[in-house]
Amino acid sequence: MICAALAAAAASLPLSPSSAEAISDESRERRDIDFEVQKLWYTHDLDGLDRLAQEWRASRTRTSSGQWKLAQFYKKLEEDIVVQSPLDFPSGKDWVVVDEWMQSHPTSPTPVILKALMLFKQAQSTYPTRLKRVFGVMPDAERQELLASAHLLLEQNEPFASQDPEWYTAMLRVLRWQVTSDDELLLLHAEALQAHPLYDQTHFELFRYFVQRWYPNTKMIDAFANTVLAGTQDLEGNMAYALLYDDAARSLDQGKLLSGWGENWPIAKSGFEKINEQYPTIWNANQFGFHACMARDVSTARRLFAEFVGPPVREVWPSSMIYEQCKAWATQDASDEIPK
Repeated sequence: MICAALAAAAASLPLSPSSAEAISDESRERRDIDFEVQKLWYTHDLDGLDRLAQEWRASRTRTSSGQWKLAQFYKKLEEDIVVQSPLDFPSGKDWVVVDEWMQSHPTSPTPVILKALMLFKQAQSTYPTRLKRVFGVMPDAERQELLASAHLLLEQNEPFASQDPEWYTAMLRVLRWQVTSDDELLLLHAEALQAHPLYDQTHFELFRYFVQRWYPNTKMIDAFANTVLAGTQDLEGNMAYALLYDDAARSLDQGKLLSGWGENWPIAKSGFEKINEQYPTIWNANQFGFHACMARDVSTARRLFAEFVGPPVREVWPSSMIYEQCKAWATQDASDEIPK
């Protein structure tokens, strides 16, 4: 039957791309954004990068499935620049380029946020493997100094940098590692919820942390989710609530979180329905179908699977096996009982 074991498998199995899986328009859009950001960075077009960030920040442009293009912009910078930055800290090429960007665009939020994330990544990392045998793990005092530098950089530039919603995401990430109290994190998130309520990535950042910190106290976890819901419901219904749990389940090894949808499912279901109404894409239909399966909502899953045209979207389903098991369960001709 579809049970906790299946939900755990859904969170732990790697994606298994195959010719029988769909490349959705959403996938192509994200790849196009990645290509554009990559091209601008590696051709040293700092003006172009800044214009792109400013355009997507001001317009709040989203992809066809509803993700902020600005969020994908920062995700690509993190993948290509931030993740690699500890290898040539503090004076390598990427560090020089981001300093040049800050100097040439002194009121731009983006290079400030990028450098803060690079400092954070340096604090988070250990020395490269070949040096670790000699130097060992980074001393805590040095780690805290790097975190303090990242914090100070964000704080000093807050008047203009916080106009970018990613500023709050970066500051929350830094504060988490500075052994800050939950109350301080919640206060900063409350500011973000007021300033940029619809920027999902800031909510994701803190929700992932609280899931890891508070689980299995699902009441506390859902209390935070309801805070986000209260701050966004008038603007977009229950979408933010649904996306919080979707992101946490995919980003963390929390299949058990999905298997326990329980009484929370009607709220999330309403959110996924709103997402599919506002952004009717194959990506979102697959996403809804996956969660209906995990929530054991057979009537909804059956309806969605009946509407699917073509192969599954591989980025949505944790594996082909999970898709096939959910499809078999949802499309059976028996009663609405979960199969054993």
